[in-house]
Amino acid sequence: MEFCVPDGWEYFSRKVFQKYESLIQLNIIEHISRTKFNCWTRQFVSPEEKYLAAHLLDSLTYRTQKMNEAVYEHIFYVTLPGVLLKKKIDIDDLHNSLQYTKSVKMKFIPVTDGVSACKSSDTYLREFRRKNIIKQFYLTTADRIVSFGDEIDVIVFFDDFVGTGKQFTKFYSKHNLGEIQDKKLIYIPLIAHERGLNEINEKCSNICVNAVETITDEQSFFSPATATSDLWGKDRSNSVEAVKQFYIGFLKSKGIGNGKNFGNGQLALTLAFSSSSPNNTLNVFHSTQNNWQSLFTR
Repeated sequence: MEFCVPDGWEYFSRKVFQKYESLIQLNIIEHISRTKFNCWTRQFVSPEEKYLAAHLLDSLTYRTQKMNEAVYEHIFYVTLPGVLLKKKIDIDDLHNSLQYTKSVKMKFIPVTDGVSACKSSDTYLREFRRKNIIKQFYLTTADRIVSFGDEIDVIVFFDDFVGTGKQFTKFYSKHNLGEIQDKKLIYIPLIAHERGLNEINEKCSNICVNAVETITDEQSFFSPATATSDLWGKDRSNSVEAVKQFYIGFLKSKGIGNGKNFGNGQLALTLAFSSSSPNNTLNVFHSTQNNWQSLFTR
């Protein structure tokens, strides 16, 4: 079965493109100009390519800056207090103390490889601090962990996204976090894939992981209609294999295939934040190979 536009879906592409043009015009979708959007969509030429592009957009999970700010407040007022309560950690007047004093024995640390100060986790932690007016005193880096004494009881690791979990397990190993038994270690990613959560829970037993939002294999762009079906869940007409082969062929024709056509870990996500997209997201969104006009940055 070859990939095709099913009967009844002839106007789907036009409707989706028009919807996005309206969202951009109304500034509901941030950091994507009308010009950038048009440059990306015009690279899809045939009816089948346009149909594919429309489904990519229709499947997109997009987190705006305002959405992130709401999440930062949720972490500060709901997630973090809930984890501390679960771990039987009682901190009097937690929020006011983090905002106005240096009395809380806690540090917030971004999950990075230490190579760049512009990693997304650094950015999100800074934004989290600003949104909740937390004193700069509480932010530090992983290389300082070895110097923590009795003055620190709780370490909160902050991240934007967990895909396969391998980035965090490498970070965990690099900084010898498994040897820390006298402090509570908490990991709060904004979004996490269940595969990554399972990986971390298995290999990092002393870490309390509490993702704000969890996604599953059902969020894969190529997810089937049902667990026992070979039909694509997006239209229940094309087969999953036909869609995959068409997608791979399209990338190859544009010179942007790189061996990880379905994103890191083969998760095939359609997820993007206003400032970046994870490497688990399909590269058709963020590749810049061979002069491909990307929709998002990495």
